[in-house]
Amino acid sequence: DLARIFALEPDIFLLDEPLAGVDQKNQFLIMDILKEITSLQKKGKRKKVIIASHHLTFLEQISDDFFWLENGRICPVKETPKRSFNTKRLD
Repeated sequence: DLARIFALEPDIFLLDEPLAGVDQKNQFLIMDILKEITSLQKKGKRKKVIIASHHLTFLEQISDDFFWLENGRICPVKETPKRSFNTKRLD
């Protein structure tokens, strides 16, 4: 399914857990593809990627902005997801 999406070259990618159920070799392949897509945005090409994921380290590597979904509301995160998550757990 991901290969078909990438082949269409949309301006916006909306991905829900793109690494779930994928073996490690293909996880790295998907991460590399998503890093390339996000680097296109930085070069002025109009590509947006919205990812819902529990892989915080991966998200930190490729993302500029982070948001939590909390009680049905979108909340911006002002620090890295891992740091924000650890802070929230201590509250």
